[in-house]
Amino acid sequence: MRTSSVVLTLPALCLLVCLPAAVQGRGLLGERYVDVLFGRTMVNDPAIEPIDDTISILGADLNWPISERLDLHAEISREELNGSDWFDVDIKATTVLGGVTYHFRPDQKTNPFILGRMGVTHSEIGRSNWSMEGDSSETGVAIALGGGVEFGASEDFSVRPSLTYQRVDLDIGNADDIVLGADANYWLTRHVFALGGLGIALEHRDITFFVGLGVGF
Repeated sequence: MRTSSVVLTLPALCLLVCLPAAVQGRGLLGERYVDVLFGRTMVNDPAIEPIDDTISILGADLNWPISERLDLHAEISREELNGSDWFDVDIKATTVLGGVTYHFRPDQKTNPFILGRMGVTHSEIGRSNWSMEGDSSETGVAIALGGGVEFGASEDFSVRPSLTYQRVDLDIGNADDIVLGADANYWLTRHVFALGGLGIALEHRDITFFVGLGVGF
């Protein structure tokens, strides 16, 4: 994009299925909202670790239901990797995605969903002292396809495990992976919610954590 965290999270999700059917949590599917996210990715790549083993993330989402089961979704994220004293390099990547989310059981405690996103990624590499090429930039196609289930745990709290295939096509090479994720949201008021989550890239083993705040309207 938390191995031990996911091992603990998945059994907890299984327990939610056994909750009384009357419990219906307010999730994010079918809600009109915007949010802002902050996160970090712990990199498990020997080629990148000498430069910096963490990537900072700033992102935002917009969700807009257009029918009972279908949501339009747009998101933007900015990732930054700053080099160490040995590698004077600054790498930034901005990704913009748009698409839809289809959920099968709106207003139910257990609501499966599928999603599709497509957009672009723009990367910038600067201040490199280990490359003779100097600064460079590149733009490529990005896609995300996946699905999961949103579980209502209480009136204001829901949990959502998911599995998503992510791919970015650039001239320097293609990057793709399947991400196992789990996130949760809690409505602090009728219009304000907090959220957080994690994701594990199953092939590269990168681990991403994030937290955020959102507003429903």
